[in-house]
Amino acid sequence: MTRVRETTCILLAAALTGVAADTKVKAAAPASVTAGASAPLSWRDFARKIRDDLQKRLAVSDEQTRHAYNVLAGTERVSPIIAKVWVDPSGSVERIEFDGVSTEGATALRSILLRASAGEAPPSDLLQPVLLKLSLPHSQ
Repeated sequence: MTRVRETTCILLAAALTGVAADTKVKAAAPASVTAGASAPLSWRDFARKIRDDLQKRLAVSDEQTRHAYNVLAGTERVSPIIAKVWVDPSGSVERIEFDGVSTEGATALRSILLRASAGEAPPSDLLQPVLLKLSLPHSQ
C-alpha cells in the first residue's frame, strides 16, 4: 500500500498546471516540491489522467455543477482553481482541497470531484498531494 506523505507536495508546473514553481503555492508546501519538468514521467502521466477526469466532471452540465458555479461566481473568482489532490491506492481521489476558495465553494466543488479517478493505481513513489490547476468552463 502506498504511504501518503501529506507533508510533501508535487507541483506539476509545466503544461500540467501552468503554475510557476516559485509561486505562493510552493511557499505553502511544508516540505519538498517537485516542479513539472523535474517530476518523473510516471508522476506527470498519472497527474494528467487525474486532471482530465476532474475537468471532465466539471464540464458536465447538471444541477450539481450549476450549483457549484453559482456559488463560486457569486463570491469569488471562478477560474482557474488550484486543487491539492490526494488519491487512494486504486487511483481515485479521496481528498481534495482548494487554494483561495471559500468553504461553501470548496464543499460544492468536492461534491462533484471526490471519487474522480485516473483509472489506475498511482506510481508507488508518487508524493502527495498533487497540485493541479483546474479551469471551470464558462458555459454553465
